[in-house]
Amino acid sequence: AEIVKDNIELSIQDAKLQELKEQERLPKDANDVARDIVSTVRLDELLITLLDIAIKMTNTECGSIMVIDEENGDLIIRAAKGLDKARIAETKLKVGEGIAGLAVKENSSFIINGQNVKGEESGGRIGQLLKRPEIKHSLVMPLIAKNRVFGVLSLHTKQEESKIEDNFDNLQYLSKLLS
Repeated sequence: AEIVKDNIELSIQDAKLQELKEQERLPKDANDVARDIVSTVRLDELLITLLDIAIKMTNTECGSIMVIDEENGDLIIRAAKGLDKARIAETKLKVGEGIAGLAVKENSSFIINGQNVKGEESGGRIGQLLKRPEIKHSLVMPLIAKNRVFGVLSLHTKQEESKIEDNFDNLQYLSKLLS
């Protein structure tokens, strides 16, 4: 419902911009700037919506969405819940670096239960990157738009119970829908 509401509101804003352009009250350069602003706001709103829904679906406490910065190619956090603000500001990863970077590079999802990674032998390459034993369950999933990975969704919980595996297919479908 939130996604539909957001899309309707954004369609109305887009129509208003188009109307102003047609009436030539908005110079072409200003129209491009306005369109960039609307698309940036739209992306941030969609990412926050995706993160909120994903956290609720999986019964996790924390999560983030990192996107590839077009200027330098680094992964930066654009939406986060339950993470320290200082950590959000300082976190930058190269594609291929850390679990999130590997998920982007390989276009692969990772479901992690304690120190075990689904589909990987104990102590494998992802297992070697696990540095927080207090995290009981986590998911790292690439986000794709127009057949290109643009970011990664990460969720985790310190609780013994989670619904990550139960909702994995739903999360993939939701991320495709939003992209």
